[in-house]
Amino acid sequence: MVSITLFVSERFVRTQSAATHLRVLRFVSLLALAARVSGALLVLAAGAMHLWLYFDYFHRVHVIGVLFVVNAAVAIVIGVTLLLSPHPFAAAAGIAYAVATLGSFVLSVYRGLFGYVERLNGPWQAAAGGVELAAIAVLLPLLVASMRSRMKVRGLQAGF
Repeated sequence: MVSITLFVSERFVRTQSAATHLRVLRFVSLLALAARVSGALLVLAAGAMHLWLYFDYFHRVHVIGVLFVVNAAVAIVIGVTLLLSPHPFAAAAGIAYAVATLGSFVLSVYRGLFGYVERLNGPWQAAAGGVELAAIAVLLPLLVASMRSRMKVRGLQAGF
């Protein structure tokens, strides 16, 4: 009788542990989905700002105006990809988009870009920069987590 009780109690603990593990997996999956959707919306918002700025002023600026439209188009492609695909390349593309956009802005402030020199301060600069930094902050942990889980599935990660 003691062994049956021990077996039942051990089985109960295993079942409870498996249920807890399943809840954790569901929570992590939901968190990853929320990060992916948030990252997509942030990338799309950055692209929308660049499209707005194109129509507001930058359509007059040679080369830079066209690059603002290209920026918006790339944001749409990456944003939709992030919404539809959990692949790590989608998160990496979102990060690359935000870093490239911020890098181009910094370059245009300190060196000039295609003959145009931008100001560092301003409401649109702060808004776009904040959205792009937020996209990086949301997508970078998602990329790291998805790469780690892919490595675990393939058996390439030891001890983490």
